[in-house]
Amino acid sequence: MFDKYTRMRKNNHHNNVNVIDTDDDITSYNTFLNSRKPVFITNKRGEFIDVNEAFCKQIGYAKDELLGLPLEETFFLTEDARKTVMYRNVSRLIGKNTPVYTLDVQTKKGDVLSLEIDTKPFFKNGKIAGEIGVVRKTIKRTGVKERKKKESTAKKIVIEPSSSSILEKIREKNEEIKHLETEIKRKDMDLEKHRLEIRRINERLRETKLELEEKNYEIKQLNAELQRRQRMLETREKEIEDIRSELEAAQSKIEENTYEIRKIKKELEKKQKELEEKNEEINEIKQERKISQSELEERIKEIEKTQKELETKKIELTNKEEEIKKLQKNLTNKKQEIEEIKKQLQNNQKQIQEKKQEITQLQREIQNKQQQIRNKNNELNNIKKQLTETTK
Repeated sequence: MFDKYTRMRKNNHHNNVNVIDTDDDITSYNTFLNSRKPVFITNKRGEFIDVNEAFCKQIGYAKDELLGLPLEETFFLTEDARKTVMYRNVSRLIGKNTPVYTLDVQTKKGDVLSLEIDTKPFFKNGKIAGEIGVVRKTIKRTGVKERKKKESTAKKIVIEPSSSSILEKIREKNEEIKHLETEIKRKDMDLEKHRLEIRRINERLRETKLELEEKNYEIKQLNAELQRRQRMLETREKEIEDIRSELEAAQSKIEENTYEIRKIKKELEKKQKELEEKNEEINEIKQERKISQSELEERIKEIEKTQKELETKKIELTNKEEEIKKLQKNLTNKKQEIEEIKKQLQNNQKQIQEKKQEITQLQREIQNKQQQIRNKNNELNNIKKQLTETTK
């Protein structure tokens, strides 16, 4: 019957509730509330957010008196109806669906009505926002006059002496009622304990989730630091490769310069031999005096020229030696830099190992926290099972 009035769909044209599609004459939220059936709407906390005029007329209270009140705390419910609403809320918490239920209400005039209510959830932005209840059947239990008649007949029965057996039955019934009331109170206390336990478990779960989020954040930071260290190592390795290539180039230059120095030394030795030969020749010429003075001067000029060449070669040799010393100094500096970089690399590798150990420890802690969450979920499932057994 309820489906004839409510088939919900998501729509953004209304701020408070979704537009209601229907197969009957009710085509919008306003016409649904203006129907002849008594209708009330509650949010997820069970508080009245809207009622139609038919519902107000039925129970005798104005709309302003009802809005914002939770259903189980309203003044028109009987004690049994209040317990029914409470048990229904507990059933909804453990996943049971109770779309149709009956409530006894006392109107403002004092009449007791039994309302058969059909409920369906309504959605807002794709999520359940509350319930719509339609009173599909109303039975009048007792009115004010009927209750007065019953009270007067009960007084007459007490006065009559032949009603002792009836009085005994009434006492037995009263004892049964008291026993049931104590049992209901005990069940209520158990339910309240279970509710508190569920709240505590939920708080623990929230705390554990927050701890897990903090640990995940720390792991992300450690991974980022590890990646940064890895990048630094890669750049250091590239720098080492560059320095090695520079060293190899410097080594090749040193070898080339050494080869040139050897070549110059050979030339110097050759020139020295030639000079010695020239001196010997001069000595021989002087001794023999067979050569003229002009030839001697020419020979002297050639010797001076050869000496100048030797001096230039010596200068070149000293320059080459200075270059070799500079290259060797650069080579030692590069070697020192390589040693420092190697030390830094060793330190970075030690730090990486420490970070990896920290990550492993954090992962173990996360696994322990997840095991705790699973244990808490098992406890929560056990409590839900106990709740289902108590509600049964």
